[in-house]
Amino acid sequence: TKTIINQAKKYEVDPIFILSMIATESGFNPEALGTSGEIGLMQLMPATGESVAKTFGYKWRGSKTLKDPINNIKLGVAYVSHLREYFDNNPQRYISAYNSGPGKIMRIEESEKLPKVYPKKVLKYYLDFYKKLSSSKGPVKVAMNSL
Repeated sequence: TKTIINQAKKYEVDPIFILSMIATESGFNPEALGTSGEIGLMQLMPATGESVAKTFGYKWRGSKTLKDPINNIKLGVAYVSHLREYFDNNPQRYISAYNSGPGKIMRIEESEKLPKVYPKKVLKYYLDFYKKLSSSKGPVKVAMNSL
């Protein structure tokens, strides 16, 4: 949780959005392995993890780096931030690119042809998390009401 909050702050991303991506990608399973080779909470491909590590100055010790939940989150949030900037803060494009790869999304010119299932899953988690937070009692609700 601390890593999610710190990295979200560092890259100016809503931590609830990152939680939504983790829920969609791995169901919060830090040992999740995807069918195409994705690893960890944020289901990063080793090649993507290595590239992000080099770009953002993180240590890379091979794919085992992605098996560590803290490193996986650091690299995943940095990658989300990179994609958000690359796709001019267009959520449909950068969320789709996280799942499908930026090359595929760049080749799709018309927004009606962009993938819709993955972004809808992420946004459903996002809305559900905020509904739960807004209905909770205690410090979280007080903090949200003061925003």
